[in-house]
Amino acid sequence: MARGPGACGKGAPQGAAAARALAVVLCGVPAAGKSTLAAGLERAAGAGGVACVRVSFDEVGAAGAAGIEPPPNFDPVEWRKERVVALGQVEAALQEGRASAGLALPGAGSPGLVVIVDDNMFYRSMRRVIFRMCRQHASAFLVVHLRVSPGVAAKRNRARAGRARVPDTAFQRMVAAFQPPASGGCGWERHTLEVDASAPVDPGAVWERVRGAWGPAPPPAVTAEARAALREAGLAGNLSSLVHTYDLWSRKAVRVCVQSLENPRGRSEAAGRLNSARAELLQRVRHSATHTEDPEELLESFCLSCECESPGVALPPLGIG
Repeated sequence: MARGPGACGKGAPQGAAAARALAVVLCGVPAAGKSTLAAGLERAAGAGGVACVRVSFDEVGAAGAAGIEPPPNFDPVEWRKERVVALGQVEAALQEGRASAGLALPGAGSPGLVVIVDDNMFYRSMRRVIFRMCRQHASAFLVVHLRVSPGVAAKRNRARAGRARVPDTAFQRMVAAFQPPASGGCGWERHTLEVDASAPVDPGAVWERVRGAWGPAPPPAVTAEARAALREAGLAGNLSSLVHTYDLWSRKAVRVCVQSLENPRGRSEAAGRLNSARAELLQRVRHSATHTEDPEELLESFCLSCECESPGVALPPLGIG
C-alpha cells in the first residue's frame, strides 16, 4: 500500500495511534478534477466500510442560491457566508467523529470517519483553517494536491457551463495566486499526497494512499512550558518594529485587493471592510508579546478577509520592502 509522506517526510510516526477521524483536504487550481475525485473517494470509502462525510463548498453555494438568479458580478459578502456554512459543516463532522463512541481507530476492527473537504483551497491560510480544526478536535489532517498544467485546466474550465465554470479573468488570477502545499520538512502540511491530474485519476488508488497515510492527530500548538518561554522572549523583543512591519504590509495588501476590483462602489465597500480587518490584525500584533500566538495565526483572519473580497489576488510577501 502506498503511503504519503509523514513526519519530516519519513512516513507516519512508528507506534503512534491513528486518530478516530481524518480530514482530507483537496486543493488545486480550478478544473483540476477535485470534485470528481472527492465523489470517487466518497464511494471508495463507503465500499470499504468507512464512514464518510463529503463537504463540497460549491454545492453549499449552489444550495444557498437555489432558485435565485446568479449575480452578474462576484459578491464577496455572499461568498464569505457560503464559506462559513461549509466550514461549519466540516467542523461539525470532525466534532462528531471525535465524540462518537461507536468509532474505533482505523485498522482496529471498526472503520473510523473520513471528512472530505472539496474546495479549491488555493491559499495555505485556507487549508490551515482545517488544520487548526483537526488540532482542536484530535483528528488527522491530510492534503491531497491535484497537479495539472494551467493549459489543461483552462481547457477543462472552458468546457464547463453555469456555476461550474470559473470566469476567465478569475481563473487566471486563481492560477497565479495558487499556493501549493509546503510538504517538505516538518511543517504542518508535511502530510501531503501529490496526485497527477493531467489524466483521469483512479479514485480507488488514491483512496488506498489515503488509508496508508491516515495517522495521528496534530500535536497541541504550544505546550505550557514553551508558551511561557515564548512570552518572555516576546516581552524582550522590539514590538514597535513588529507592529510597523505588519502595518506596512497590511496597507499594501489592502491596496492590492481594492485595486483588483472593477466596480468603484465595490472598491469603497471592500476598503472599509478590509481596513476594519487590518485594525484588528494590528491590535492582535500589539498584544502578541503578552499573549503568545503563532505568527501564521496572527495573519490568518486578515488573509481570509482579503481572499473573501478578492479571491485569487496575489498578496504581497510579508516583510519585503
